Amino acid sequence: MMRVNTNVGSIKARAALGRVSREKVDNSLRMSSSSRVYQASFDPAGMAISTKMNSKIRSSQQAIRNTNDSISMIQTAEGNITTISTLSNRMRQLAVSAATDTISDDERGIIDYEFQTMSNEIKRVIESAAFNGQKILDSNELDFQIGIHNTVNEDRITYDPQKVLKSFKNLGLHRLSMKTKEGSRQAFADLDRFLHIVSKGRAELGSLNSRVNSVVSHLETSNVYQTKAKSMIADTDIAKASAANARLNILESATLESLKQVNAAPKLIAKLIG
Repeated sequence: MMRVNTNVGSIKARAALGRVSREKVDNSLRMSSSSRVYQASFDPAGMAISTKMNSKIRSSQQAIRNTNDSISMIQTAEGNITTISTLSNRMRQLAVSAATDTISDDERGIIDYEFQTMSNEIKRVIESAAFNGQKILDSNELDFQIGIHNTVNEDRITYDPQKVLKSFKNLGLHRLSMKTKEGSRQAFADLDRFLHIVSKGRAELGSLNSRVNSVVSHLETSNVYQTKAKSMIADTDIAKASAANARLNILESATLESLKQVNAAPKLIAKLIG
């Protein structure tokens, strides 16, 4: 059937060309943005899922940073306790040296001066040890947020400095004196108890450090697979998009040629009438 007033073929060809043009624009947006869901209309469900996953991924990345900072804090605390251990070992040595009658009271006075100096230094280290302004040996419980939720046992690790190293005042080191051999000998038990606490504290910090290191490893692995899953949903497959772009270019050329032919139909009718 041949018509002049209404060129149905031209209308259909223009509609087809419009669809191809819109698809090319969408495909170009996906390629230029590298996002398959650049607009919610491209894939509403995919957009919702990827947005939720992106929130979890970013929270997980922050949890990794928190955990790495926790490792730094633990290592700082352990470094301070190592200093205390060195000082307390020297104090034990001084107590032994002052417990013999092969030295005079004047020499014991010198030994006591060094002993008290080291005792004061231990007190100073315990009270001043800090990380980012937070006391780490003379404070209450500290929580490390190593997860992205609010579950106590799953998302937080608690570090209690009072369990790692008891309060210096409760240890009684400040009451010890090396001025007499009796006092020096009586100090052995207190110094041994303090050395035990220090050694136990270092062991507890070492265990905590190993635990937090394993948490970092787990978080990093989890973050890799979450990111991979999000990428499969939200990222553009460039190879696939390039192939689609080539197909659309061919379709566009074919549609333009078809439109050219159907637009020429009225001229053929005019020739027929003539």
